[in-house]
Amino acid sequence: MVTGNDKEYAAKYPECTKIAALHDQLMALRTFFTWLGDTKNYDILDFEDPAAMIESHEDLFAEFYKIDNKKAEKERQQMIQELQNAE
Repeated sequence: MVTGNDKEYAAKYPECTKIAALHDQLMALRTFFTWLGDTKNYDILDFEDPAAMIESHEDLFAEFYKIDNKKAEKERQQMIQELQNAE
């Protein structure tokens, strides 16, 4: 159930709302990639240039889920500022 406060939060912080909604999926992906690297010594490479490492896994997750990490960081900073101003 979405309350009025949830709607206000989602409107004010859309990227952070997406991230929160995807928390379980993102944690599963992080766990999988950590396991893949630690136990299998695998990583994702650029198909066209196998010597080049891909961008960060977090950037890949953001691209896949259509999350703008720069906007999300601005939203986080805005939340911190609002909490500090409320003190």
